[in-house]
Amino acid sequence: MICTYLDDATVLTTTTDVYTAFSMRAALPRVGFSRVKETLHRLVYSPFLPIIYRVCAQVLMNTSLLLCFAVTMVETTLTNPGIIDRLEQDITDYLSPFGFSIERQEIVDEIVVSSNNNSKCNNNNRSRAVLTSPSLPEDGPICTMHLHIHNESLIPTIGPLLRTYLRLSSPLISPIKLRCILHCNFTLDPISKYTKMNTTQQNQVLKQQEELSAKKIIQHIHMIIRNSMGAALCIELVFVLPCYWRRRVDSTTDESSRLRVSISTEPVRKAMQNNLDACYPSVQLVEQSSKKNMDRDNDTCLHLDVKTRMCTVRHQPLLFRWLSTLDGSITNDQRDTLNEIQPQPHDRETTPLIVACIEKVANLHRILMLLHGYDKSEDDNSTSLFSKVVIVLPNGIEKDKTLSEFNDAIDNFHKVIIDQQESHGRMYRPTLVYEDQAVEKISSMIDTTPPSDQPSIIGIDLHPDALTFKGDYRTHPSSALQQMRESLAIVFGYESTGIPEVIRSLLNSWVQIPSRSSINVVAAMSIILDALMDNKV
Repeated sequence: MICTYLDDATVLTTTTDVYTAFSMRAALPRVGFSRVKETLHRLVYSPFLPIIYRVCAQVLMNTSLLLCFAVTMVETTLTNPGIIDRLEQDITDYLSPFGFSIERQEIVDEIVVSSNNNSKCNNNNRSRAVLTSPSLPEDGPICTMHLHIHNESLIPTIGPLLRTYLRLSSPLISPIKLRCILHCNFTLDPISKYTKMNTTQQNQVLKQQEELSAKKIIQHIHMIIRNSMGAALCIELVFVLPCYWRRRVDSTTDESSRLRVSISTEPVRKAMQNNLDACYPSVQLVEQSSKKNMDRDNDTCLHLDVKTRMCTVRHQPLLFRWLSTLDGSITNDQRDTLNEIQPQPHDRETTPLIVACIEKVANLHRILMLLHGYDKSEDDNSTSLFSKVVIVLPNGIEKDKTLSEFNDAIDNFHKVIIDQQESHGRMYRPTLVYEDQAVEKISSMIDTTPPSDQPSIIGIDLHPDALTFKGDYRTHPSSALQQMRESLAIVFGYESTGIPEVIRSLLNSWVQIPSRSSINVVAAMSIILDALMDNKV
């Protein structure tokens, strides 16, 4: 272990720097000077340790600045209870070894009381916590993902991709060394309702255009962090500010009266400071004029365009394959051809039955869109992929309501997305079933009686006996991929509880996507479908 040694213990209470001990590749939990010194003192005088360990401890105590460095910690106040709950779990599961911590603050009669001291301040929010995270070390990020966002309405789709970015990365890499640069390639209109305002309102908003733009930006940043369930605060997030349409004070409402202007960082920082619910000091703000130096490309960079709401879902396989190159599982030669590899053919022509356990209607819509994308690549005479999909719904007291909501979502998908001429008479409707009927339904949809010695129904989940599905599947198909291609059914569990026990009885094999923790069911489906369908797309 590399321990920190300071000549003056009071530095911990007089500055914002928090000194952290590091292992070779991962930060250990935060420690204070007095704790380090006390531990070393006990080691030196312990009669139970061999002499060599006591000598090493003595050397550390007597040598200042020996293999040590300081990491500045960033504190972020959180007021969203969902983000707080999720980050608490993530820090417990896999973030604490890298220096992340979170402290809840009790609120009594609109007074915030820290659980560790008696400091108080007025506050009207009912939930509050302070996230402490390390800042980026001097050696910089290990990889950079560039997301080029082409429309303001696509901001809500970014958060889930950032969460997958964090979870799919190697557990040996400190999350703060994962950089994501969000390029806002759109122009804000801070006063889009200008024509509906009276003269007094128009005169007022014309003087506040940059301020209003700044407020819209922090709302977007907050949505990204909220939709990532706090994961965006655990990586190095860089937000390249968009431009905005600035109307001239003495002009009419014609388009020619607008001027495209870059937003400066100062009003955005000020807007953050004035909004406790959306104040994120760890997010780096960059003006358009300063982004030229950020577009450099190399083996550790990935550029992705976000032009539709499904882009972030369809990008998941590429993200998975790219991240696999960073932990050494893919060679340099394979990395050079990451996007150029021709898919490896396989003998089986039919697609396994896809079983997805989902609780949210929003996930159903994403799954339908994902299936539709692959269906469009199929021959017109082929069977629709939708007919090979079973959606398992949780048992509950409101079964009829849940079923109605999911059927309405499918009907709306048909109305909005599926053109009747495009369908060519094929069925675009997955099978909906509840947990208690799932085993019977799945068994009836599998045509072949599976051999007892052959894996036939595979569960996708983190499991001690699971085969690992690696990101080099396009160049080196693994036994995990081979089993999935030859299986009769593949089962994806709920995001919260995994595969239900009643369905587990059908499984005779497991495959896991390597990750720090379980990933979104739609992300997992996108990755697996990319591997199953790569000879058809």
